[in-house]
Amino acid sequence: MRLDKLEIRWLKLFCIIVEKRGITNAQNATGLTQPVLSNYLSRLEDVLGVLLCERGRSGFKLTSEGEIVYQEAKSIISTINEFANRLARIQHQLKGTVKLGCLDNTATHPNNVVSHAIAKLYQQSSEVNVELEITEYTPLIEHLKNANLDIVLSVLPDDFPVDIYYEPVFIEHSYLYSKAKEAKYIERDWRNGSLNPRRILIGGHAVNEISKQLGPVSKQGFHQTAWHLESSLLLVLAGTHISYLPDHYAAAWVEQGKLAAIAPDELNLTSIFYLIRNARQRLSPVAEALWNNIVEASKS
Repeated sequence: MRLDKLEIRWLKLFCIIVEKRGITNAQNATGLTQPVLSNYLSRLEDVLGVLLCERGRSGFKLTSEGEIVYQEAKSIISTINEFANRLARIQHQLKGTVKLGCLDNTATHPNNVVSHAIAKLYQQSSEVNVELEITEYTPLIEHLKNANLDIVLSVLPDDFPVDIYYEPVFIEHSYLYSKAKEAKYIERDWRNGSLNPRRILIGGHAVNEISKQLGPVSKQGFHQTAWHLESSLLLVLAGTHISYLPDHYAAAWVEQGKLAAIAPDELNLTSIFYLIRNARQRLSPVAEALWNNIVEASKS
């Protein structure tokens, strides 16, 4: 015969009744009244087709069939409980690979949330692995949709997809940089409208805001189809171009006197970085742990 969920519950109640030596004694342990327990016991006997116990003035006593059913029921319940425990361990076990996608050059951000979160994940379990993909926003989101990434750390444009879940992590400030010795001349040229547009690198998630801040000259600037911060930095250090760069990324060269921000009070960007995941897919335990670690690191 096949037992359904309700009948398994009756078996559990039957075991409690046996162990408490009667229905009356089992009331406190089960939270059920004597009539309810009697009814469940009778229905179990009907399903099994055997008399499980003798009950009456002479007291509670198992029949020979009842003794066999009791022993078998204990075995069934023990197996179910052990399965539930193993399943809980599997569900919460940190084991496997999590794939994280990030925009390039977030490592120098003072919060350093990604490194802190990854370090904590490896402390939590020796059986985890983190795979990183560093690229721009569009392929990151595409790979997230295709389940080639579990989590993405990125800014979000105005037209971001609706089938994602996102949570803010940190803020990044960017300024328009040039070689330090040329900054005041470039600012002068920008203000009087004589700035050479071929020297301006334009791209990335904030391209619309960059164009708005720079004005008409931005329409003729060098619009990069594949925005990469390191390539922009190399061109700025060469003195051939100017570009918006995150302040934390440019800081080392500013301190060395090699770079300077142009009109920082007017030409600046504030970007919010978000943790992003596919709203239609559930994260694995290890991916969920990394997500929580990044959120915790951002708050601290």
